[in-house]
Amino acid sequence: MKGTGRGKAILFGEHAVLYGLPAVAMALERGAEVQVGGDRFFLENMWGRREEAGSLLQEALLALLERRNTHDLLRKRSPVHPSTLGLTARLHLPEGAGLGTSAALGVAILNALDQRDGIARSLEEAQSIVLAWERLFHGNPSGVDIAASLWGGLIHFERKEELARVSPLAPPLPLCFVLIHSGTSASTKAMVEAVASRRAENPSAFEKALLEMREATAHGLRALEAGDLHTLGLILSRFHTLLSAWGLSTPRLDAICEESKRKGALGAKLTGSGGGGCVIALVSDREAGNALVAHFEQLGFWSYVAEVPPPPNPCLIEPKE
Repeated sequence: MKGTGRGKAILFGEHAVLYGLPAVAMALERGAEVQVGGDRFFLENMWGRREEAGSLLQEALLALLERRNTHDLLRKRSPVHPSTLGLTARLHLPEGAGLGTSAALGVAILNALDQRDGIARSLEEAQSIVLAWERLFHGNPSGVDIAASLWGGLIHFERKEELARVSPLAPPLPLCFVLIHSGTSASTKAMVEAVASRRAENPSAFEKALLEMREATAHGLRALEAGDLHTLGLILSRFHTLLSAWGLSTPRLDAICEESKRKGALGAKLTGSGGGGCVIALVSDREAGNALVAHFEQLGFWSYVAEVPPPPNPCLIEPKE
């Protein structure tokens, strides 16, 4: 039995989402897939390297199964233990790039097991189970990666204590982005801790930055609702400046952002925890996206076009009589 999980890219709100601000994220068509079978846990990365899962993955799997078993007590299902479970997992996105590969993998494992066992569960229940898996990788994850992987499309996400509010967003026209991997990575947990230290050192400056991010997100949401690509691009670039002020960018990420805009992108920013990983650049359409991908691939960078389709045109839906 096979399960899948989507990756994600954050448009606005990384890190700030941990302090009560909303985030806007898009699910990616690519992510992870998991096949149940065999007697061991294997992981194959997007470059084709296959190896047995290490201790951290094994520990995360145990946490996921324990939470799943707890949820399934009322279903009177026999508990599943890692020693009796074989999995083959494949990633279709680079690891450590801020694209939600760990959440995608956790969602894929849960989906594969639920399909095998004939279990249908709510998105909220699935999110709770995968959150136990994510904590092993990120310490205090916001849950936005899991939400994007489970919901798909474009989402508005807010975390209040242990609860999360997720709302789908429906832009009036297709959105096209290019993701460019810097070739470097950083620990999400380490970057989260660095931001927390910055907050402790200067609380007033930190609160001012959060206010600026809240205002930028509000402007970005209005631009999304209006289909205003020019303003949306400006907001993306503004977020990069704000995140850079928290020490989350690198010279290479800055250079990729500037090169993206020089080659026609409407705006660009780091996406994810920072310190490495990817840039997300807004382009006018698929043709512009393909051209930007070709440019960066010539420079030796992995890149990928990601699109968010518009909602169905209500004028094409016949009203009920």
